[in-house]
Amino acid sequence: MSPGRLVLMPVLFCLLAGMFAGAGAGGRTRAVKTSITFGVTEDATKYSEDGGAFYFATMADLGMKDNRANVFWDENSPATILEEDFLDRMMRAPTSGVRIVLDIQPIHALAFATNTQARIAAFVAYVRQVALRYPQVREFVIGNEPNVRRFLQPQHAADGSIVSAGIYEQVLAASYDALKSISPGITVDGLGLSPGGNDQGLGAGAESVSPVRFIAALGDAYRKSGRTRPIADVLDVHTYAAVNTFPLVQPRKWPQAGAADLDRLEQAWWDAFHGTAQPVFQETGDPGKPGATYVKFRIDESGTQVKIDPTKVDAQLYSGRENVPVVDEATQARYYSDLINLVKCDPSVATLDFFHLIDEPLLLGFQSGLLRVDGSHRPSYDAVKRAIAAAGTCAAPHGWRHVTTVIGARGQFNVKVKPAAQRVFWSTVATGEEATAQTSIFPASAGAPAAEQLRQSLDGGPAATLPPLSGLVKANSSRSFKFHGRLAPGRYVFAALLRATMNPSRTTLLVSAPFTVR
Repeated sequence: MSPGRLVLMPVLFCLLAGMFAGAGAGGRTRAVKTSITFGVTEDATKYSEDGGAFYFATMADLGMKDNRANVFWDENSPATILEEDFLDRMMRAPTSGVRIVLDIQPIHALAFATNTQARIAAFVAYVRQVALRYPQVREFVIGNEPNVRRFLQPQHAADGSIVSAGIYEQVLAASYDALKSISPGITVDGLGLSPGGNDQGLGAGAESVSPVRFIAALGDAYRKSGRTRPIADVLDVHTYAAVNTFPLVQPRKWPQAGAADLDRLEQAWWDAFHGTAQPVFQETGDPGKPGATYVKFRIDESGTQVKIDPTKVDAQLYSGRENVPVVDEATQARYYSDLINLVKCDPSVATLDFFHLIDEPLLLGFQSGLLRVDGSHRPSYDAVKRAIAAAGTCAAPHGWRHVTTVIGARGQFNVKVKPAAQRVFWSTVATGEEATAQTSIFPASAGAPAAEQLRQSLDGGPAATLPPLSGLVKANSSRSFKFHGRLAPGRYVFAALLRATMNPSRTTLLVSAPFTVR
């Protein structure tokens, strides 16, 4: 989570909608009503002596509907509800109409590293125990950032394969079944996905898995399990900026994903689960068949840390040293307003929760609140309140459709006339996502070869004029291929078959204009 640990008890306890447009996107221009709700991810409600009544009233004043709070599980005392007294007190407090959502997560990253099956069973029993104790809670998040070593280990096997997704798939699937057995109306949120991941292997230290790759591995584990039921109603994601000082709406590089990259996650989810019992996202133009269900996003953590302004609050209320670059309060207010104005226009987003409502007093934690640690309002308080009040309609709702091609695929081919003496030929391909490429040169004396013929040749069929070359093309990058050989006088084309590594069935064939050798 960011931070994802036990929060210390406090002292007091479409603007950029165009940025969303991606491959296959479309949208209407007529203003429509939105269905998005807003809230906070905040444990201060648990620790407050009034059970959070003050904070709930503050949330209601902001126009917020949800508070997501943590429930931790210790594999060493698997049937003991941690912080039960705090949770009980929060559940008894007047919530001013704010709905409580609980995130049930292991307190130790190694909780499932040994005795895996037995511990998964114990965790699921705990999920059921918590849900039965607090029947007023109708939505649960299972786990927290399972793609990050800090919260789930191991992330990788010795051979570099992703282990964490397979473990988490079992945890989520069993938790889904347990909660639905209590009530089919309970909403189960999966993942709490970190927006970043370094994709470094075992032994790299703070290893993590990027969100796109983690979803792909999750889908692979799901398909291999043979499961015929869903595992989640909601895809829960965290959308922090790559650097704290960057805007929350700034796009992140593939395979990372922030608030401006939700199309990327929708495509990843489609790649992972289409054709299975797990619902995918509703697409633009799909009215929804009777009985059809779709997943939506819950952005349940997003925030920007702020520099403590000693003219606004007693700096002695905070302790420790800051561990990230910070922004001023006016910048935070602008970032939060921009985020609301962005995601309100995406019908796939059900909820946006800010992390936090009130600062943590330790600077090693998060000072991202709308309230300073003494309870006074930052400029972001009024900015968020205004943005939420105006979030009921959107002039240009964002649309999305899945694609079956390689996103951003393009070729750069030199088709100038070439002398018969030439012995080296170059072709270059580029993509917006990671892909593999098979490329070669083909005769075109009778016109450009048919696309299907080129596909077959590049996919192991009849040989091309020169031996095909292959290689990995990194996302948002290009790769050049150097052919050695002689071409007889005539007409030829360059051709390249690209396959998305996250879903090899998504392909793009690139064919140059004919060029002449003489």
